[in-house]
Amino acid sequence: MTNRLAKRLKQLRAERGITQAVLARQAGEGAEGEGGRVGRVNLKEDRAMKKLAGACIIVSLMTISVGEALADCSWVAWTKNRLSSTSEGRIHDEVTWEIHSAFEKRAQCVDLRERLWKEAAKDAESTPHFTNLKTLFPDKLSAEVPDGSWEKAFYCLPDRIDPRNKRPDFVDPRSKSVEAEH
Repeated sequence: MTNRLAKRLKQLRAERGITQAVLARQAGEGAEGEGGRVGRVNLKEDRAMKKLAGACIIVSLMTISVGEALADCSWVAWTKNRLSSTSEGRIHDEVTWEIHSAFEKRAQCVDLRERLWKEAAKDAESTPHFTNLKTLFPDKLSAEVPDGSWEKAFYCLPDRIDPRNKRPDFVDPRSKSVEAEH
């Protein structure tokens, strides 16, 4: 610390009886105290700390919001039935959706999806006009039928998603992207 600054600090302390840290701020410099450096923080450090504090607050609020959104989410078990056939040179593609049940937890929905798949697989195996039956547990069953194909897929989706909306190739049942986000 320069001689001139030290003299100014002593003068201010004597006149006003103020602590070293406050005096250092008034003089525009840091001061050495018993516990180490006291006084004004570097302007860049001050701005960085404010940004860090703001970022911490934002991250905390986002975490709370995501947690609340997940708590409010329920899961719905869906089945997609598709029958494609060719007659008179035309392709007919019929898709229907069945809603089974809604659950508070994804695990409950997955349990039902697996049970539905097992029941459908058992029925498909005993259906005489199904040939070349393909099973992909727990998501999908498919088979060849006279003049076409049959497919049944099972989904557990968040309640905010309605797969009946007209979108091309809604989602691959093996894709965990929709289910993983919740």
